[in-house]
Amino acid sequence: MLHTAFNMGNFSFVHRDSGSWHKEHEAGHTLNLAAFGTLFHLIGAVDENVLRRGSGAYAERLAE
Repeated sequence: MLHTAFNMGNFSFVHRDSGSWHKEHEAGHTLNLAAFGTLFHLIGAVDENVLRRGSGAYAERLAE
């Protein structure tokens, strides 16, 4: 089973068996949303999933 997490705006969904890394990473996404807004969050999702940059997407690196 995958212990994964994702973020939808101000709500983060983290598998209960995930380590603290997932929680901190999703908190980073929430902070980015607060600082840069919805458009940045949306473009980051497209960059990661549609353009398939994965962890190399700017929004993913910035969440760290």
